Amino acid sequence: MRLAPNRLALAIALATSPLYSHANESDFEGFAIEEVVVTAQKREQSLQDVPIAVTALSGDFLQQTGSVNLSDVANVTPGLNISNTQSEGGGGITMRGIGSNDFGYSSDPSIPVYLDGVYMGSGAALVGDLMDVAQIEVLKGPQGTLFGRNAVGGAVSVTTTRPGNDVEGQVRIGGGNYGLRTVKGMANLPLIEDELYLRVSGSTRNRDGWQENVSTGERDGYEQDRWNGRVKLLWTPTDELEIELTSDWQHEQDHAGYFNVLGGAAVDSLNGLGLLSPAALDAKGKTASAGNAFFDGASIVGPDGSGVDHELDRKVRGNALKVTWDINEDLTLTSITSYRELKSAISEDNDGTEYLVLNVRSFLANEEYSQEFRLNGSSDKLDWFVGVSAYRSDVDGQVNDSFGAIFNGAPFDETAIVHGQTESYALFGDAIYALNDTTNITFGLRASYDTKSQEIKNPQAFGLLFASPNQLLGADGNPDPSLAKSRENWDDISPRLVVDHQISEDVMVFAGVSQGYKSGGFNSFPTVDIDALSPTYGFVPFGSTEPFDEEKITNYEAGFKSTLMDGRLRLNGSVYYYDFEDLQFLVGNGTTITAQNAGSATGKGIDIEAMFLITENLSISANMGWLDSEYGDDVIDSDGSVIVSDGQDLANAPSFSGNLGIDYLLPLGDMGELRTHLNYAYTGDQTHNGSKTDKIYEEDGYGLLSARISWMSADEQWELAAWGTNLTNEDTIESFGGVTDDFGFVSVRRGEPRMYGVELSYTY
Repeated sequence: MRLAPNRLALAIALATSPLYSHANESDFEGFAIEEVVVTAQKREQSLQDVPIAVTALSGDFLQQTGSVNLSDVANVTPGLNISNTQSEGGGGITMRGIGSNDFGYSSDPSIPVYLDGVYMGSGAALVGDLMDVAQIEVLKGPQGTLFGRNAVGGAVSVTTTRPGNDVEGQVRIGGGNYGLRTVKGMANLPLIEDELYLRVSGSTRNRDGWQENVSTGERDGYEQDRWNGRVKLLWTPTDELEIELTSDWQHEQDHAGYFNVLGGAAVDSLNGLGLLSPAALDAKGKTASAGNAFFDGASIVGPDGSGVDHELDRKVRGNALKVTWDINEDLTLTSITSYRELKSAISEDNDGTEYLVLNVRSFLANEEYSQEFRLNGSSDKLDWFVGVSAYRSDVDGQVNDSFGAIFNGAPFDETAIVHGQTESYALFGDAIYALNDTTNITFGLRASYDTKSQEIKNPQAFGLLFASPNQLLGADGNPDPSLAKSRENWDDISPRLVVDHQISEDVMVFAGVSQGYKSGGFNSFPTVDIDALSPTYGFVPFGSTEPFDEEKITNYEAGFKSTLMDGRLRLNGSVYYYDFEDLQFLVGNGTTITAQNAGSATGKGIDIEAMFLITENLSISANMGWLDSEYGDDVIDSDGSVIVSDGQDLANAPSFSGNLGIDYLLPLGDMGELRTHLNYAYTGDQTHNGSKTDKIYEEDGYGLLSARISWMSADEQWELAAWGTNLTNEDTIESFGGVTDDFGFVSVRRGEPRMYGVELSYTY
């Protein structure tokens, strides 16, 4: 029989914060950590029974740590890195050193994001601000046999709160530094008792900028103007059938934030001549110098050329229909149908200086369709499911670049227009067979088929940066415009095998091997040969539009799950080793860049998660990850230069990262209760560029301290809270620009400075 909505809500509520828990209701004589229920294996299971390295973060934990979006979640999850979505390339995800280079509109994320079971092809940007979230599960290692789309290095699964059978609502208002204003609301309404339920949630977030552009005098860097909405309708016409319809919207009208520069050949020369503003180099401060100045031969003149406003306008809309039918006591059929669309317009000054070196305006329209059917079954010895999925993405992208005006004020303006389409089909399944009362064998298999097409429609007759189709050279050395159209397909079969054994009632060990696959694609931006001595000068050499092949990873992992000290200590850990083949890389060919499979990598590490309930009201937790990842081959471009060296570290892969949390609840009797939460997240030394060895890309380790103190009334209706993030005001690098590096301008965005505020909420 299907779980009633109120029972489902209770199951999700059991997934409490890893830093806080009340006494276990089943233990009347003492207190213990509550059970955490996850759906990592497409079935409801206790976290301690799942033979996967998975971190479960409850909605309460997200609130206590001040997590606004998925990039904030990464700050408190060792081994996970998610770049800020408040930029053109935002939302890129790396886990255990595994991530994706962005080759254009046909590449796939290595670490996908799922929202209520729906694959987000455009990643974290499609999720937006976290609102009415019940739980986030971070799964580490290949997960292709469990999900309907590529999950080569792990997955981030976001589950929002389902409608329930009780009338309830909440209004939460807040304010903070830099003019922060937030409003959140939720209403849960049973329209027909025990049959039809409605849940509506919404939020707005507005904030002034904290970064000043000295070239314009405006402090508008990282402004925020966002709103989100979600409606969920749940219908249970019979005990065996439930239908859930979800519609969500988000609109971001942010400021993308300004770049600063760390160095580079051109930057060093300008700075040495005293021709660079100190604000341009203020990567650890709150100023920048984005402008369009140029040299007139003797002095600096400006602004001139084509300026940008640094605006980010992103609209997302999604609809999903989930139908669950209990065919009988042993079989359940689930269907998830989804349509999502993303429209964005972003403008950025990429070079990070007051000169017009490179200004970029990008426009994207993306539609995603997905359908998944999953049949779950169970018997005395076997718990299994089999699924089939179909996914399609239609992308229209346009990039307008203005560049090269630094010496005369007259920029080159070029446009790239690319249409891409992806179709993906998969048959996947997973089965748990009980050898006996203490030992299980899990076997999974995934068969994938992906087909992609791309058409380059660049309008200029002759491009220096974005080539026209007439500049694409064929195998015979003559222009061949037909190469602007590409189509290819890939297929793969990936298995998973895991054995778990219950040593005792409180300790489980597991070991397994799994494979992951990410389909190939195309380079959307083939570059022109600008070497005047080259025989292909002014054209794109043959092969630049050829497809690159799929990536393949094999992951070996062993671990344990334990609940000790009469349930007061939860200690989980795993060790792993992975081998990556056919890494997708951007490789230089003279002055041109091509995308190809050019490398291998290995990684090994340890993950440890612990929580100790010291008293009924005081808990401490520690999550730690050690990682040693490196490239396994030299990657050499056509002129013999080494792009990547054997043994070189992968990007965004610190050797150690950890998270320490303390949560304390002080009962005040009739006055309610006072709760204090402290969280310290440390990220060790790392490089931000896996394809360059320059020291400039390295960042020293840093720690981020957050805190929240709140008072809750005795009737649990009123809450007043004060919070702060990055309380020690650490200087961190959010991301590197990368686009202007080869022009001698290595640009970066800094992470957010200290933020603080207060919140007041009323719940009924």
